[in-house]
Amino acid sequence: MSNKLTLGEWNKRLPRPRSHETVRRWIRAGKIYPAPVLDGREYLFDEQAVRIDTPCSPTNELLQRITNGKNQKPRKARSPAKPLRT
Repeated sequence: MSNKLTLGEWNKRLPRPRSHETVRRWIRAGKIYPAPVLDGREYLFDEQAVRIDTPCSPTNELLQRITNGKNQKPRKARSPAKPLRT
């Protein structure tokens, strides 16, 4: 079984240590493999744990449509208006 490191110990091993909150954000986003284990109030990391970068960030279709103004989703035709009572 491999040794476990605390968040602070693992962070010190990085070439460019980050703030604890940033590392916690990476954990919640699933950017560290193998995933650390929450033990009480602290995370325990495997010695070989590494940060993985996704090749491309997830796209937000709505944001792209607002920015580009192209390829809008087709809209359903509205139902005819109800007749007014007289």
